[in-house]
Amino acid sequence: MGSLQQHSILKGDNINWKDKDNIIHRIFEKTVKNCGGQAAIIHEDENGGNYSFSYDELESSANRLARNLRKLCKPSAKADSIVAVSMIPSHNLPIILLSILKSGMAYLPLDVDYPESRVKHILGESEPLMVIIDGGSLFS
Repeated sequence: MGSLQQHSILKGDNINWKDKDNIIHRIFEKTVKNCGGQAAIIHEDENGGNYSFSYDELESSANRLARNLRKLCKPSAKADSIVAVSMIPSHNLPIILLSILKSGMAYLPLDVDYPESRVKHILGESEPLMVIIDGGSLFS
């Protein structure tokens, strides 16, 4: 691959962001149509609990949460609104991520291990509409 082609790929020149069929949640919706009953998530938590969600279940849960996010965030939510997420990886994380995208907002990941000063800086700069955490305090 030539340096010009590599630069074009890294810069994102080859991506048509206006093509609504090529965004993550639309691609997922197409996958649901083809694989509905098949397992989309299989997760074992730290306590040995097993969770399995089909594509249909994941789609249904994400749609329900997306509707609730839109209701909760009205009238402040805009297409470019940010929702920050600070969670330990779990079976709920893909549902939350899909629901944020389906609600028309942007997802901002916050690593649970980031120092408090870094998180405060990121939140101050990004001004998210909301922060989703998985129990406890963000700064516990």
